[in-house]
Amino acid sequence: MVVLVVFAALTTMVALRMPYPSTFDELPHVSVVRAQYEHPAPFADASTYRMVSRDDLARWTTASNYINHPPLYYMMIGQMLRVTSDVYALRLANVVLALVALAIGLWAGVRYLGAGGDRTVFVILIACFPKAPLIGGIVNNDNLANIAAVIVFVGLTGAGGGAWLLGIGLALAGWTKLTALVSLGTAVIIARGWPLMRGRRAWRFADLWPIALGGGVGALPYLANYARTGHLLYVNEALYGVPLADRPQIYIQDYAVFFFATLADKWPAAEFQLPVVFSAILALAPVALAALGSRADRRIGAIGWPFLAAFGVTLVIHFWFGWSAFQRIGDQSIAQSRYYAVLWPGIALAATPGIRALAQWWRPLAVLAMLMILIPTVPGGAITALLLR
Repeated sequence: MVVLVVFAALTTMVALRMPYPSTFDELPHVSVVRAQYEHPAPFADASTYRMVSRDDLARWTTASNYINHPPLYYMMIGQMLRVTSDVYALRLANVVLALVALAIGLWAGVRYLGAGGDRTVFVILIACFPKAPLIGGIVNNDNLANIAAVIVFVGLTGAGGGAWLLGIGLALAGWTKLTALVSLGTAVIIARGWPLMRGRRAWRFADLWPIALGGGVGALPYLANYARTGHLLYVNEALYGVPLADRPQIYIQDYAVFFFATLADKWPAAEFQLPVVFSAILALAPVALAALGSRADRRIGAIGWPFLAAFGVTLVIHFWFGWSAFQRIGDQSIAQSRYYAVLWPGIALAATPGIRALAQWWRPLAVLAMLMILIPTVPGGAITALLLR
């Protein structure tokens, strides 16, 4: 309850105090909310989206939008426009989504861990994704993607209806954003497929078809866009394109350095405020702890390894998509750390026995590991800034 209250306070503070629009694509998201409210379209052509005025949600500008996500989130939030056009009301609706996601994740993880001190560590870890309060307090479809993530997490931890929950989570993820479908779909495929391949679980059609159905439903928006345009997603090349003469002429290894350095810089809640090497260490810490915990506790590893594998697969796809976009149009905006938020519940669960293993070896090392998780967060960043003044 303490963690929920603190998270609610931080996220509400962001919603009410952060200047509008935030730098996390908030105005483009608000614009699609308005577009879907005025003209609901389940398979909308994203190239037709425009931007609303930052001062008046009912006034359209001629600027083109670049949001290319399916419309479910925007249709849901858009219903509030029937009552109010106050952007802070829309933000508070997102605070509710963020709190629901955290509460469900807490319940599922605590239930899976059972009795013991590890539950306290997990409760802290799951609330420590660095961008969580910042995204939770603004208009952003990542908040619905995180609901999909915890539904999948519940299904994988066995805290409910199993295959049906996985199918529902994948369908919701797909109708929210492609990165969520790819990441969560990979985790589900590995978690359910690996035991089947190793003969540890009997193949049962009844356990698989709801998952396949959910994944298929989640893929529909992208298949529809592919049928219409030949691409899974619309890309606003006029906005993201850079003339060839203005692009840095680099090879893939140079782009890799740029890409991963940008991901590291964007890991903390306060982006680009720490040395990139330190940020990279902070970003890798939860992954290393999750690997250690999955190895130390076989039962936790049944959840942790699929999420870690999904992290790796997502990272490879993310990098390749970024390199392809750079080659094609010179786009240098692809590296975004918040795409990995949907995998955080599984990584937090797996990191929990990792902290325990470090504490059994040398307690100060476990304390240091917890600090490395806390420093990139909003309160951790604020305390660090005060100490460094």
